[in-house]
Amino acid sequence: MSLFWKWAFFAWLLTIVILSLMPHPPVPHQGLLGWDKFQHAGAYALLTFLGAMAYTFQRRTLGGRFLAAACLAVMVGGLMEVAQGVLTVSRSAEFGDLLADGVGASVVAALARFRS
Repeated sequence: MSLFWKWAFFAWLLTIVILSLMPHPPVPHQGLLGWDKFQHAGAYALLTFLGAMAYTFQRRTLGGRFLAAACLAVMVGGLMEVAQGVLTVSRSAEFGDLLADGVGASVVAALARFRS
C-alpha cells in the first residue's frame, strides 16, 4: 500500500510544479474553487496528506509524520514561489500564496495531531 501513496505523492508534487510554472494554468472561475488562495491551501493540504501517508517507514508517530510532511509542503511552496518569480515572466511570487500553502498544510497536520 505504501507504493500507492508514494506514487500518488510524487504525481501530485509533479502536478503542483507543472501548474505553478505554467504560464496560464486552468482556473475555475466560480465560487470558492475560483479563489486563488483556496486553491493553494487545498493543493498543499493534499500534498501534506499524501506525503504523510507515503512515508510510513518513518519511525514517527502519525502526528509527527504529518508535521514533517507539512514542513516539507511549505518548503515546496516557498520554492515554487521563488521559481515563479525567477523562472517565469507571466507569473509572480506572492507571499499571500505561500501563506495559503502554509494554512492548508497546517490544517491537515493539526487535524492529524488532534486525531492521534
